[in-house]
Parts: sequence; structure tokens; C-alpha cells
Amino acid sequence: MAQQRAEAVQSNELTWDREVRVWDPLVRVFHWALAVGITAACATGWHHRAMGLHEAAGYGIAGLLLVRASWGVWGSHYARFRNFPVHPVQVVRYLAALVRGRAARYLGHSPAASAMALGLLLAVLLVAGSGVLAAGVIDLDGPFAFLFPLVSDRTALAVRHVHDAAPWVLLGMVVLHVLGVIVSSRQHGENLVRAMVTGNKPLATPRHGEAPLDASDPAVRP
Repeated sequence: MAQQRAEAVQSNELTWDREVRVWDPLVRVFHWALAVGITAACATGWHHRAMGLHEAAGYGIAGLLLVRASWGVWGSHYARFRNFPVHPVQVVRYLAALVRGRAARYLGHSPAASAMALGLLLAVLLVAGSGVLAAGVIDLDGPFAFLFPLVSDRTALAVRHVHDAAPWVLLGMVVLHVLGVIVSSRQHGENLVRAMVTGNKPLATPRHGEAPLDASDPAVRP
């Protein structure tokens, strides 16, 4: 594998300022649209008069999740979930190396970033799903309104409690995500926020050298 990476780097005439497209437009639009949607949902969820906006934000988020789930199967190389290095052993080893300041640099998601990305998607799904379900079983509104006469008051209350608590879990994960971006950007000498705006990342950084490459990675292709 080391020889393969070296050959890939040599064949691409790697330089510090050479950039490759990593995040496609759909991934970038999804990322920032989801951030806006979550912010809007959190800002309007506390005010009864803004509940219409809150529900609209929730349905918008649910739609974004459906698009991202589909793109995770049929999308570009770095967008596909199957290309996320998310094995628990990989994640633990990466985090240990990150603490020591010696974590490997990845063009796509690192193991920690892969785990966080999937965790955030699941957390958002829990928040949005419980909200839509609560609207149906409590307010007789939305696609799950037909469940209103079928569930007990205790079950409906439990759904409400889940929807009230889940955003705090999501908020904690968002904080960890932001901290991870800051730490990784500083350790690897690159601007990850800029990469999620432009879609491009340098093949190498002066601080860290080349990112891991393999034969299936689009970056090794001429």
C-alpha cells in the first residue's frame, strides 16, 4: 500500500498548492442547508406563534435527509457511505493519534469525521422523525395524523419527551463536530471550512505531507 501511494503521488506530480475536488455541489449545499435548517428549527421551537415555521423547517430537514441518504448510495466517491472509514477500530486509533498530534490526513472524511457525520445524520433523523410523529399523535397534524386514535396518551407523551430531549443530544454533537473541525484543521494545516465551501482540498500540506491515497481514489487518476 505504501508503494501504491507513493506511485500515485508521483504520477500526479504532487505539489503543495495542487487541489482536487473532494466535496461535490450536492454535499456542500446539503451541509450548509442542514445547518440553516437546524438553526431555524431550534430558534422557532420555543415559540408557539412560530410553530408553523418550526414545522416547515422540520419537514425541510426531513427532505434533506432523504436526499443525502440517496446520495450516500449513488453519489460521488467521497459522498458514498461505503467509502467512509468508519470501523470502530479505525475510529479509536485515529482519535488516539489525534490526541498525540500524529493523526493521518484524509482527503475525504477521516474515521472520526465519518463516525461524526453518520452520528449527526442519525441524531437529526431522531429529532425530525420524533417531531413529525409528535405532530401526528398529539396535534392530529401531518402524515402521521392517522395514528392519533391508535396510540395511548402515555405513548404520545413519550414521543413528545423524545422530541424535547433529542435536540440537546444533537447540540452536543454539533459542538463536538465544530471542535473536531478546529483541531483537525490546525493539526493538518488546512482550512476544512473553506473546503466545504469550495469543494476543493489540497492533495498535500506543508505540515503533513500527502493524504492517504489508494487505487480507487479519484485523486490518483490523471
